[in-house]
Amino acid sequence: AVPAEITLHKNNFTQAPLSTLTTGQDKRELNVVPELAITERTTGTVCGHYATILYGTIIGGNSLLNAAVPIMFELGCELAYSISEGAANGVMTLLNNFGGLIFLLIFFIPNVGTMWMNWTAIGSILVFIPMILVLKDQFNRLEVDEKVTVQKSVE
Repeated sequence: AVPAEITLHKNNFTQAPLSTLTTGQDKRELNVVPELAITERTTGTVCGHYATILYGTIIGGNSLLNAAVPIMFELGCELAYSISEGAANGVMTLLNNFGGLIFLLIFFIPNVGTMWMNWTAIGSILVFIPMILVLKDQFNRLEVDEKVTVQKSVE
């Protein structure tokens, strides 16, 4: 947790005395507070309050992240069209849960720390964005639906 002395300075983390951080405090606080200070200084003039930026960023990021989930399931169903949607979604859910399980099991490794989580997130983005960019659009279900509609309208 961030020491109470830091939160008493009107959300301005740069005015916190350095002695509150160096007297037996956890090393993570030494890394977090300068980052918060830099963020607050660069964005404080735009929004006025650090908390507003923090909440807005978290809400916006989570909204974008959660909006991508149904799109990815729809893409998986579209790419595996001849297979039923239930089977395609089942495999995708199984793989997603397996990845989450591996992620959570890493915490059982002694002294593993938490920095690997940041690098894992960045690495997964760097691996999967190029894959999505080179993916060819195939609308097999749409083509079948259009053929059926055209055949019914011709008859």
